[in-house]
Amino acid sequence: MVEAQSTAVKPYNHWSMVKLFVALFVFNAAFFPVWKSLVDAWSSSEDYSHGFLIVPLAVYILWRKRQELARMDGEGNWSGLTWLSGALVLYLIAQVGGIATLASLSMVAAAFSGVFFLYGGQILRIVGPPLCFLLFAIPLPAQFLALMTIPLQLFVTKATVLLASWSGIPIYHEGN
Repeated sequence: MVEAQSTAVKPYNHWSMVKLFVALFVFNAAFFPVWKSLVDAWSSSEDYSHGFLIVPLAVYILWRKRQELARMDGEGNWSGLTWLSGALVLYLIAQVGGIATLASLSMVAAAFSGVFFLYGGQILRIVGPPLCFLLFAIPLPAQFLALMTIPLQLFVTKATVLLASWSGIPIYHEGN
């Protein structure tokens, strides 16, 4: 006789919750300077004010997956410790060098590797997309924006001149 596989939620695991809360506390304490610079960037620029919505939306996505997460076994993977160490080294380099974007990216990388280390790849597959969503909260460096916006402005100018000339509108193109 074939038994049906149960999809019932496992009993509440106190050690798993303790591990989660300790990890969240240590994570937020270690990356407090990054959180502070992100909040400063979000509150001081209209271009990045959407950052205030990203973290609650990521938490909401995780909350929606809570039943699926409760059914999983969260056995950690020791190779995640190697990745976590690399993310922390990257964070230290970013802090010493004053590179805010790199510090923010290292925070997301540390979150990924921390989940992998503490809970394993099965849970990381579920938690990964909301963690990737956090990348949208990181402001782009000014050098990257300048590198991208100037060619885009020139392209739009040339395309507009071309469309205007095709429609018979006399136009003179100089600069943007």
